[in-house]
Amino acid sequence: MKERRVVAAPAREPAWEFPREEYEQRVQKARDAMSAERIDCLLISGDRNLRYFTGFYTQGWINPSRPRYFVLPPESDPVAILPSGQAVGFRKMSWVVQQID
Repeated sequence: MKERRVVAAPAREPAWEFPREEYEQRVQKARDAMSAERIDCLLISGDRNLRYFTGFYTQGWINPSRPRYFVLPPESDPVAILPSGQAVGFRKMSWVVQQID
């Protein structure tokens, strides 16, 4: 019987659709509009909106009982709020560091 070895896969680049700078520009544009309209914070939902700001997408959108949100404060880091089962995929697909599972 041959011995099997488990070898770790090589590190990969993030699976982002766009470079980080693109997402940062989108966030800055939203923040500029927030400032102009005196909006304190944005709570973003919906698959297209989250994908636009975070890069994250999944087939899980078909389950409305498991909502996902993106909180965009005017100055501090944005936060993603999502089901814990989506956390690993989110980390791979999104530039957003802070998340609440």
